[in-house]
Amino acid sequence: MRLLFVGDREEYYRSLAGREDGEPFSLSFISYDAFTGGLADVEPFDALVVPAMRFLSTPPGRLSGAAPAVTIACGPASIADECFEAGCTDYLCEPWGETELRARVKSWAQSRRRAPDGVVSLEGRRLVGPSGSVILSEGDGRLLALLLASRGEPVSRSTLAAVAGVGTMTGRALDMRVSRLRSALRSVGAVDSARGLKAGNGAYSMS
Repeated sequence: MRLLFVGDREEYYRSLAGREDGEPFSLSFISYDAFTGGLADVEPFDALVVPAMRFLSTPPGRLSGAAPAVTIACGPASIADECFEAGCTDYLCEPWGETELRARVKSWAQSRRRAPDGVVSLEGRRLVGPSGSVILSEGDGRLLALLLASRGEPVSRSTLAAVAGVGTMTGRALDMRVSRLRSALRSVGAVDSARGLKAGNGAYSMS
């Protein structure tokens, strides 16, 4: 497991509840200016860990476009919601431990799913494709993950509504969610996957 922390070692250790001697992982550091300036190759890393205030101060879209699929912000509990709204994958409330950090990264890595066409993947709430990436809402991310896991098989509207957090089956709330997913798939270059997301007989399926 390879992690990249935006900041220096002192800043990293100030965030910890205490030093640990658990399962090791590779940890690298990069300054905030170097990272936002695009001076690092982030592709080899499994996750990025960035202090919450630095995450929030980054211009919208800039951090998400440069970061690995799993971006974990860390800081006080009071601004966790703000960081999630800004697009972080997960949040660690300070002080936190390296065991918790490792577990969070492993959990997100296991949740990665590849679309049927092999062109895009869903990594946490981030949909990644050849044309870029977008951060899905929590409900939309769960919806797409279920469709990908059940590809080729119909999933009932009631099941999808429950997973997506749609409170009622009346109206077009679920259909609007699916339409939004199609748009997200097209925006990252997954045109075939968008076309393969179809409705029929009270269900949706992704071919």
